[in-house]
This record gives sequence, C-alpha cells and structure tokens, in this order.
Amino acid sequence: MRSLLPCDELGEIGNRIVHLYNWNNELTKRLYKSQIKEKEAELLALQSHINPHFLYNTLNTIFWMAEKLKAKQISKIAINLSKIFKLTLNDGNHITSVKNEMEQVKSYLDIQNIRFDHKIDYTFTIDPEIMEERMIKLMLQPIVENSVYHGLEHQESGTIMIEGKKQDDGLLFKILDTGNGFDMNEVDISNKGYALKNINERLKLYYGKEYGLKIESEIGKGTTVYLKIGLKNDGILHDNN
Repeated sequence: MRSLLPCDELGEIGNRIVHLYNWNNELTKRLYKSQIKEKEAELLALQSHINPHFLYNTLNTIFWMAEKLKAKQISKIAINLSKIFKLTLNDGNHITSVKNEMEQVKSYLDIQNIRFDHKIDYTFTIDPEIMEERMIKLMLQPIVENSVYHGLEHQESGTIMIEGKKQDDGLLFKILDTGNGFDMNEVDISNKGYALKNINERLKLYYGKEYGLKIESEIGKGTTVYLKIGLKNDGILHDNN
C-alpha cells in the first residue's frame, strides 16, 4: 500500500519523532539529576551542622585524655568515632571507595563491640579487586546498623558477615546477620526503616532501576540483605552541575 504522504512530509515527521525522543531522554536525565541532588541534599543538611575541625579536635582531646588515664576502651571509642565521621564527611564528596565503606563499617562494629562486651562476631570477605572501586557513600554502614539495632542488640551474641564481589556490570554485596529475623509475609519491607528505603532509592536514582537492595529474612534465622551497585551510570554519577 502506497503512503498518502509525500516523502518530504514523511521525513519531516520522522525528524520530529527523533527530536521528541531525544528531548524526552534529556528531560528524563534532568529529572534523575534533580532527584539525585535532592537525596544528596538530605545528607548535606545533616553534615552542615557538623564543624569538622571542632569534632576532630574534641575527639582528639578525648583520645589523649583517655590515653593519659590508661582508659583504653574510651580511647578506642574516640579514635573509631573520629574515623566514622571523617569517612562520612568524606571532604564533602558523595563518592567514596569500597575500601572506605568497609573501614567505616569496621569502626562502627568495633564501637558496638565495646558497648556490648564483644558479643558481635563479624567477618568480611571482600574481593581485593573491588576495594578501589568507586561508589556512592553510606551504603553499607546503615544496613549493618539496622542489623545490630533490629537483630543483634537484644541477643547474647550474634554474627554479621559481609561479602563483596564483582558481578556482571556491577558490585554485589551480601550482608548477613544471625539476628531475630522477621516474617516477610507480615512486614512491609518498603517501610522497614528509613535508612533501607533511602539506600534503595539512591541506588536506583544513580545507577538505574535494575540496581538496589533485596531483603530475605526468617524468624529465628536472621536476615540477609543483597546490595547491587552499578559501575556505569551514563554520566549521571559524576555530573554535579
């Protein structure tokens, strides 16, 4: 069947369709950037109330006072808390490395073990090849904190295991705890803690809808969180304009 439209009109329609397609892609990209900046603004708003120099100087004072008094536990808390804040602030950069994320988790767990008399056993199995990979910050520590608060804090002892490796076009982390667990049929996972919801949203905004977190849990057997992080982001991640 012949077209009722001249070739030049068909070409013009085709050009308009291509233009609309490109325009829609640009609007989508701008929306992602806007949503990303809004999420990062939440972190920056918290950080803006912290004076790093005051914080470091105060923690340093606590550390040396504790050392002088031979209060080793206090000095350990001070030095680990200093590391946590330094890694969280990250010189104002929202991009960090896997290595820094793991150091932050370790410092957090070391403080909790002082609080809870070393009742939390933890192991990290991270592929050395991914330690310098870049990722958005504050992905792992909030999940571990959730495991401690909801799963291990009221137990006599417990374990947290973190595994990390490359998988396909991204990084896959597995955070497992031997806490109380919960019935997944009775709990709305999307509303189980602001931190987890925030992490899931940030991952999808930065890397795409195929990335994010997945939770598996069973009462009496603990909880496992799978975290999928992208390595490529089509230019959105590093575009801060």
